[in-house]
Amino acid sequence: MYVGGIPYFYYSGMFYRSYNNNQYEVIRPPIGAVVTELPADAQGVIVDGEEYFLSYGTYYRAYVNENHQLVYEVVGEQ
Repeated sequence: MYVGGIPYFYYSGMFYRSYNNNQYEVIRPPIGAVVTELPADAQGVIVDGEEYFLSYGTYYRAYVNENHQLVYEVVGEQ
């Protein structure tokens, strides 16, 4: 996936970034990243009357995209 023109990888709730010729590092989820499934530990929380999902200090917002698919966008951090 690309966020702000930068390539990222997502697998099993973790975000990765490539560096130094095919090595990868685990990173904080980039704001604006959209994934099709939440991390396994994500829990629903209500903030200002809106439902979000919280996982390891990262907030996700659910919405239905243009393909009518439920997706989750990274919208903030604790």
